[in-house]
Amino acid sequence: MPLPCGEVACIRSKFGERIWIAASASQSGAGVGPFAALVHGIMDSSTWVPRTGTTESCFNELGLASHATVVVRATTFLWESKGGIPFKSEKAYPEPCETRCVMAKKRLRKSAQASPDTASPGAVIDLQAIQALLDNLGRSARADPLQAAQELIYDAWGAPSRRKRVALAKRALDLSPLCADAYVILARESANSLDEAIDLYRRGVAAGEKALGKACFRDDVGHFWGILETRPYMRARQGLAQALWEKGQRDEAVAHYREMLRLNPNDNQGIRYVLLDCLLFLGRDEEAADLIKTYDPDGTAAWSWSRALLAFRRNGDCAKSRNALARARADNKHVAPLLLGDVKMPRRLPDYISVGSKDEAVAYVHGAASAWAAAPGALAWLRACQQ
Repeated sequence: MPLPCGEVACIRSKFGERIWIAASASQSGAGVGPFAALVHGIMDSSTWVPRTGTTESCFNELGLASHATVVVRATTFLWESKGGIPFKSEKAYPEPCETRCVMAKKRLRKSAQASPDTASPGAVIDLQAIQALLDNLGRSARADPLQAAQELIYDAWGAPSRRKRVALAKRALDLSPLCADAYVILARESANSLDEAIDLYRRGVAAGEKALGKACFRDDVGHFWGILETRPYMRARQGLAQALWEKGQRDEAVAHYREMLRLNPNDNQGIRYVLLDCLLFLGRDEEAADLIKTYDPDGTAAWSWSRALLAFRRNGDCAKSRNALARARADNKHVAPLLLGDVKMPRRLPDYISVGSKDEAVAYVHGAASAWAAAPGALAWLRACQQ
């Protein structure tokens, strides 16, 4: 079944996985509507090349024709197409809709650029050919114990009960002790104490390191998360950092967050937001300022409101801090009432958020309230500026 360029279709592999196929119709490679926000990878003949970014950036980087076929996660809907600003959501990671196929780390070479006989942007895409490719990749996955274990993890993420999720995670470890995501599920679902969760997360990080190998940490720094094989390791390390923070082992938690940003400066997991809250809570203002500068302009309420808090911590009530607060209010007016307790926080965090919305404010205050409370006089200053 051919698909004209410029349209989007959803097909399923034999595993029932949703795969979005988007064909860019523009010569600039700007992509198709909202699906331009996040590319999951590029298919080139029999090779899958994982990439993260907009269709335009991926096409330009890889030298592909603007009408090349790309596969986009169903979770693209969680991203805003304008500017590619990611929504923060507690359910954004892990992503149960990840493509189930072996992801080759092989980079596309310049020789893979469109040849003179490449189809024009008005050509069609043969979904049957893509289906056959996915099936071949799936057969390769089943031949690898770690990939077979990861298949069980995908099933576990979609399982309706905690008991089923735990059972599938244990089965995955029986297939391969290097399945880091299995330890993540066990830490979340079966740990009876924070210490037990930390131990499971540590085992997951160790398993992920061994599965990836030393060469990955040498050659692929800066590309983690974009390479799908690194994601279980990154999830385990994020879980470990969060558990360590809850345990009160603050410095070790911060060190993990920093290392994750070194491995993946594109920060698909939103680690920078958590790290910034941690640094402001600990009063490490210089480090917080450096982090803000590194990711400016960020465009989220988390960044502008954290910048306002940092300005007050450094300068007190002055024109500079008030100007920063005014910009933060302009970005999201819902934050102050939530921070001050004038509006109650909901019992449940929002599944999705949009820039400038109350949902965005809830997500920010959930993580940053402790940092505001830890800064002497900050909430009183905010109250005074509200009047």
